[in-house]
Amino acid sequence: MYCKTEKIPIDIYRVSVCVAKSYYRLLERRKTLVKGSKSRPFEKNEEKINAIERALEAMTDRTKQEAIRLNLFEGVPIQSIDLPLSISSIKRARKTFIVKLAENLGEI
Repeated sequence: MYCKTEKIPIDIYRVSVCVAKSYYRLLERRKTLVKGSKSRPFEKNEEKINAIERALEAMTDRTKQEAIRLNLFEGVPIQSIDLPLSISSIKRARKTFIVKLAENLGEI
């Protein structure tokens, strides 16, 4: 089954959204993991953080980056985001971000 708006499998879409929503928790977890160690949990955590940050940096419009931050990282509903963007523009930016994140995570 595919996500109806993008041609990626729905399970990959959901995993990518889950990883994006956990960005702040991943940053907090980074503080508790031993830096410099080559432990697998530390490496996986860093891979996810880097994938999120690269996907966000790929979006050149700072307003869209802010919309992504508010919606996915802070949980603000799209309709409640007070930025000079239409709801459809925010949804398109979110979809683009999620697909880029899935690519960065090696899911697609």
